[in-house]
Amino acid sequence: MAKYLVYTLDASGRISLPEEVLAEDDEQALALIRAMGVNYRRCEIWNDHRMVAALDAAASAQSSDEAA
Repeated sequence: MAKYLVYTLDASGRISLPEEVLAEDDEQALALIRAMGVNYRRCEIWNDHRMVAALDAAASAQSSDEAA
């Protein structure tokens, strides 16, 4: 299992403390984070010093709607 850190930027423009997610790979980490339903304006997922993905709220909401 790999450790991923999730940093979110809220509507006030504040960066949250990182939330830890354990996953087998990048795809599983992204799926787990999307399933968490975190409310954010922007979200970055990091694995060590590597940024795995940057998500914004509009794109995340659209991909969730398409999956339904």
